[in-house]
Parts: sequence; structure tokens; C-alpha cells
Amino acid sequence: MKMKTKALVAAVSLAAAVQANAAINADNASFPGTGTGAGELFLSVIDRGGSAPESYTLDLGITASAFRANPNSFLGTTFAADGNLNSLLTNNDGGTIHWNIAAANNADPSNGTDFLNYGYLTTSLSNLTPANTPQGFTYIGAALQKLGSYVYNVNQAAGNSNVALNNSTLVNGGDAAFYDGPNWGNNWDGASHGSEAALAESMSMFFVGLDPADDTGATSRVDTFSGLWSLASNGSLTFASAAAPVPLPPAVWLLGSALVGLVGVGRRRNTAGMAA
Repeated sequence: MKMKTKALVAAVSLAAAVQANAAINADNASFPGTGTGAGELFLSVIDRGGSAPESYTLDLGITASAFRANPNSFLGTTFAADGNLNSLLTNNDGGTIHWNIAAANNADPSNGTDFLNYGYLTTSLSNLTPANTPQGFTYIGAALQKLGSYVYNVNQAAGNSNVALNNSTLVNGGDAAFYDGPNWGNNWDGASHGSEAALAESMSMFFVGLDPADDTGATSRVDTFSGLWSLASNGSLTFASAAAPVPLPPAVWLLGSALVGLVGVGRRRNTAGMAA
């Protein structure tokens, strides 16, 4: 599958600054189609309420390509709250805390084989489909640019130039790396679905990418992964299997049958009494 060179060059403006050797690897997302799939998952948390809103970002150190290749290998992964996240949770003065996770997978789609590897990972409480996500190279590229700009600002705030260091940042509402700035937020990818949840809520993860059946790059597909990300009230982040329904033990079914039988006996006695 070949994507027309004109579409690749003209689809998205390359105005955003590029980040290199930063704390979070954004897979060169400011320049769509120039990465390798090495973008890292990162957690963002925001406290919107009160007099001093803050946001927090953590590099999870898991590449988009590794997660997509085998998400089940990350089941049971847990990240304990660090000092920055504990500070945000402790300083919360009444606002609702929300969070999301994302990563860029910015491989070049022009060579055909990487139609499958051009897009981004995002969490959502809603089920994602092509109908409620960005369509094609143009709009996926716009979302990647926003992700790249946000990560660039986060990495500047972190003051760290080593992708191997999985560190975190904590900023206030006036900082360029603030969660609710122009490049991030609940609807950061420009679509109608939300990407965030409250504390103690769980979200699925999705990959929004190009449709390999459309060699024009104009349409998209959505891949859904098993497992749920959860951020507990103590700041502990986990990726775990969705809880299976707990089967009722046989004794419960027997008890239910017995109760139904007693109701039937009672009704018969009432009917007999009225007849007498």
C-alpha cells in the first residue's frame, strides 16, 4: 500500500517544535510520519478545583509498539505514587481529580507496511470506533502534533534530557505543560469521545490508526485491547484484567429454589383459606 507523497507532505503542518532526547519519548510526534514506534506511554493527572490547580505527568517507560504487540504481557503492572503525585493528591482542595494515558506510534505510513503502525494509543471510558475518532492521516496527524507539543512542554518542565529516565513532573495552572492547556485535556485528540476518568475508575485502551484497506490514508480503524488501566485514590496505577463475573455458589441456587417453593406453599394456603 502506497500513500501519495503529496498527501503525506501536505496533510499536516509541521509548525510545532520537535523534541529530541526528552524524558518522555513522543516518537517525534510533532512531525507526523517521522517516528519509529518507540513512543512511550505516559500518565497525566489533573486537579482542576480549588485555588491552585495542578497537573502531573509520569513517563511509564512502556513503548507503544511493545504494548500493542503483547498487551497481556503488561497485565499486573503497577506504578506506586511518587512524591509529585502524592503532593498533588495531598494538596487537593476540593476539585475532582481526573487522569488519562496516551502514547504516539508515529511510524512512516508512506512505505505502505506501516499503515498498521501510524497512530496513537489513548484511554477512554467510552467504546471507541472510527465514527467517534479522528479520520485519516490529516486528523490523526493533527492529534499527534498536539501530543508532541504537550510532551515537549512536559519534558521542558522536567528539565531532563535522557529518555531512559522515567521521571515525572508537577506543574501549576500557568505552566505550558499544564494538562488543560491548548495541547491536552479530556478531548486532546479533537474527537467527541472523552479520554479521562476520575480516581478509582477504570478505562480501556485503544489504538487509533490508519485503515490498511484504504491506500489513500483517508480513513481510520480502532484496535481495542484487553485489560483495564485504573488509578486508585492513593495514586497507585495498575493495568489488570477486566474482572470476570463471580459465579454464585450452588448453595445460593438451592436457597433460591427453596424460597420459591415456600412462596408457592404460602399462596396455596391463602387460596384454601379464602375458599373455606
